[in-house]
Amino acid sequence: MDRPVGQCLLAATCLILATALVIKRHSADELPYRAGERPANSSCQPLAASAAAAAAIRANESLGLEFVDSQNDFSPSVFCGRLFHFMEFAIAAFVLLQQQGVGSEQVAWVRVYHGVPPRVLPLAEWEGGKSKHNLALLRRLWPRATAAPRDAPPVARRLAVDRWSCDYGAELVMLLKFAPHFEAHAWHRALGGGGGGGVVRAEAVRVTYIERQAGKRQLADEAHAALVRVVGALPGVRLKLARLDTSVDLDEQIPLMQATDVLIGVHGNGLTSQMFMRPRRYVVEIFPKRAHVAFRFDYSLLSKLMAHEHLLIHNGTQASLQLMTHDLLAASRLSESASERAAERQRAALLAGGGAGVADRPGQSALGSRSKADGKATSKVWSLASKLRAIDNTIWKVAPSSNDLDPTALRAIVGLIERAQQELMRR
Repeated sequence: MDRPVGQCLLAATCLILATALVIKRHSADELPYRAGERPANSSCQPLAASAAAAAAIRANESLGLEFVDSQNDFSPSVFCGRLFHFMEFAIAAFVLLQQQGVGSEQVAWVRVYHGVPPRVLPLAEWEGGKSKHNLALLRRLWPRATAAPRDAPPVARRLAVDRWSCDYGAELVMLLKFAPHFEAHAWHRALGGGGGGGVVRAEAVRVTYIERQAGKRQLADEAHAALVRVVGALPGVRLKLARLDTSVDLDEQIPLMQATDVLIGVHGNGLTSQMFMRPRRYVVEIFPKRAHVAFRFDYSLLSKLMAHEHLLIHNGTQASLQLMTHDLLAASRLSESASERAAERQRAALLAGGGAGVADRPGQSALGSRSKADGKATSKVWSLASKLRAIDNTIWKVAPSSNDLDPTALRAIVGLIERAQQELMRR
């Protein structure tokens, strides 16, 4: 090896090691409490309140809110740049603040913590770009709150929502823990929706199709055209094609979603907007052909939170939510042996190409029945759940590909819309 090349490699290695040491030191010294320190109990309680904050709550005085994501697989840019992942914290904070009796006007500022310090990887979390929706969401939920720089010194009167205390920061577990305590109507009112889930009926059912044909996750052209043609021809249906990306302000998205009865879209961040719909509506999630993403149930979980009916289309046809067991097991109290048996049944059904399992009907929440308490699963069950995730990913990758929407899938979508027409007229 040439000497100049060797010197460059040595210098690069030293720089990487120095950066890692700075990040580690920052995480230990500047976070609200020691990163990686697990609570003594086994409950998932990602709320740390200082004594001064507790006094402020009792006195109905203002305080600060911190989102702590010190130990996670996400990079700061992913965490801040995608509304879904940021909303995990907003939902958990909303539930916890309600449980603490904190009024929305009491939250004076919000700050985000990451394991990467701003002096190493500076980020404008609250300024435009992919992150602009974060600030707009927080201003809806907590109107008086201002965005605090994450390198600002901490203050005493603060509440910290910490992902790390939920199963070592595992993705989605924080949402799973708080799903049984989430009040969809209260959330809807906080976002500016009126009077709960009721609505003066329009003459037509309003269907919004999130059009992403120019993006990475898209339907085949023929499937896209068939979907628009079939749904648009239904009597009593008003179809609207919409693009819900970062170019569309949240103040435009929220009114559109509040006027939407049925939301249709491919798996992706646009389906996060279902959190802005009125409770008890309808969502169709379509995994595109040969999706480059792993099979996930992120958006079906949001449907559970809002009491929406969720229809899943995968590999061109209707799929069963009950096939998605990995994260549900992690949030349940199932013993390891019971989890093993349940997993085997789900794997067998999946490999057989069927959707065997308990029907997931409106009003029958798999999350509510399997995650009634706040207690976390044992570490063995969580380990098993991680293995199941890997198995699921492998199975879906080798599953035979098909068109994005076959006739069965289109019939299922039409059936959901027709059912929405009937049920909404009775409300």
